[in-house]
Amino acid sequence: MLNFAGKRQIIIYGLLLTGWVNAQFPTRPSGYFQQELAYRIEVTLNDSSHTLSAHLELDYTNHSPDTLVFIWFHLWPNGYKNNETAFAKQRFRDGSTKFYFAKDDDRGYIDSLDFRVGPVQLEWEFHPEWIDVAQV
Repeated sequence: MLNFAGKRQIIIYGLLLTGWVNAQFPTRPSGYFQQELAYRIEVTLNDSSHTLSAHLELDYTNHSPDTLVFIWFHLWPNGYKNNETAFAKQRFRDGSTKFYFAKDDDRGYIDSLDFRVGPVQLEWEFHPEWIDVAQV
């Protein structure tokens, strides 16, 4: 669930593990800006069902002179969902068949995503080619 209240606060229910790179430049070119992000994550492990339930809240500030009409999210765990992902194809090309022939129960993925801005539910969709990328 995404929530852009105040400083564009984003809340996501479900498991969403994202990596965020904050590039640092010793000298910044004219017109350079740096996006701003802060986050809070609450995660519960269910040992019986081997699942994680998570709540991720992001505070995102767009310092760009441009208005963002969407944001891409990389849903890293979906890279392990099936044999059609870039990860699965790369492992198979590299000669590793352990993941390729793994049982569905041994794989991971994200489900139950709900993106909101305040109380307003946002439209989102997976990338047409990659199930581990979503456009919100």
